Order: sequence, then C-alpha cells, then structure tokens
Amino acid sequence: MRRTRRTFSRADKLALLREAEANPMAQVCREHDIDITLLSKWKGEFSQNPEKAWTEKTDPDSQISLKIARLERIIGEMYLENRFLKKTSEKLQKQLAEERKKR
Repeated sequence: MRRTRRTFSRADKLALLREAEANPMAQVCREHDIDITLLSKWKGEFSQNPEKAWTEKTDPDSQISLKIARLERIIGEMYLENRFLKKTSEKLQKQLAEERKKR
C-alpha cells in the first residue's frame, strides 16, 4: 500500500519547532511520526530567514512549474507501468505459445 505524502502548514512547522526546543528532537519526531532530518531541515530554514520561511508561493509561474512537475511525475509512472505490462504480456504470450506446442 502506498503511503500518501503529508503536508505541513507554516503553523504546524512552527509548533513542532517550538516543541523541539523544549524536548529532544528525536522524541518530537517519534511522537509526530516524522524524520529527524526533516525537522532539522525546517530548523535550518527557519534560522536562515524566520519571516519568509515557508510562505506560500502564489506567483503563477511557480504554480505552473508545480503542475508541470506533477504531470511529468504522472507520465513517468505511466511509462513504467506500460513497460511492465508489455514485458509481462510478452512473457505470457511466450508461455502460451509453448503450451500450444506441447499439445
């Protein structure tokens, strides 16, 4: 079963960082089921620029880029599925042909 990617709002990230200041990072990560490297990344992003960290990108170019990336990912998945199905079909056709020869 495929796990869906979770998204965290700016408020969620700030709350987790505040919690990590009071408690060990490993404990916070276990409680919220996130990777410690993700929390460390958020900490670094926030320390570099607290005001602009995780602000929403609303310019049209970035939204188009995100949509293109999403569609390219879907195309890649479909390509892999198609390739798998073709190989499986070829194998099944060979098996069927061999079974017919045996009869």
